[in-house]
Amino acid sequence: MSNRRRFWGAFGLLMIFMSYQVSILLFTHMHFVNGEAIVHSHPYKSKHDHTPEQIVLLIQLSHYVSLEADTIAKIDVPHIWITPSEVIGDVPFVACPSLENIALRAPPTLV
Repeated sequence: MSNRRRFWGAFGLLMIFMSYQVSILLFTHMHFVNGEAIVHSHPYKSKHDHTPEQIVLLIQLSHYVSLEADTIAKIDVPHIWITPSEVIGDVPFVACPSLENIALRAPPTLV
């Protein structure tokens, strides 16, 4: 029962996503209101108009405003000094003391 429920849930989400994409691709149109162009998409049969309340709703839905303050993340990257230690033929060999202890294995996982 769990696999069937999972399948139909995934199938439903896929159908919602696909119908949204089809709506955007096939039904995009624009209206000119007070000299401004409002572009949106929804299924329609022929030429149509929207009420002022619908226009306000379309504007509110198309402009996302977050109440969270903008933050600038500062990432301090340590300087790694690379010094050439010897030259093998024409290719310089570079030794980096900060990269000497890197273990070449994946982190442990739970099985």
